[in-house]
Amino acid sequence: MSADTVINGNYILNGGTITGHMQVPAVNSFQRVDASVLQNGGTNFAASLDLGDPNRFGGRAFYVLSNGVVHVDSTVTFHGGQFSQYNGLHTIVSNLVMQSTEGGLDINDVHYLLAGGTLSAGGLTAQSATFEQTGGSNLITGNLVSSEFRPLNPDLLKLSITR
Repeated sequence: MSADTVINGNYILNGGTITGHMQVPAVNSFQRVDASVLQNGGTNFAASLDLGDPNRFGGRAFYVLSNGVVHVDSTVTFHGGQFSQYNGLHTIVSNLVMQSTEGGLDINDVHYLLAGGTLSAGGLTAQSATFEQTGGSNLITGNLVSSEFRPLNPDLLKLSITR
């Protein structure tokens, strides 16, 4: 399939190729539910990948890469939810930018779990977000930037990067 893709529910990629811009869920749509992608195989050639547009009711993104290839031609922006990589290859030509956001009464955390496979990126920025590596390989060639923001409630702040 070659088209821009907006996922406001659940999407499973077991094989084949998907190409174009991908939003999980739609940006600025104020979704009242979360969206998810389960990739067991195949290839996702994304021109851009926007994950999570949270609000107080939903809008988080959950992406599981258990096998296959995710190749993003530009920066991946990740604002709420979890990306879990158990195998496969995730290549980001530019940077992985993870930025937790406030969604009304709470913080919508961003978490990247690298448990297997390979993550390759030009750089990694984690603003009040978690990058956890328990297996696999990370090939981050540029800067690793960790910063925080000041939430309304400082007790909700979480900042950790494990490499």
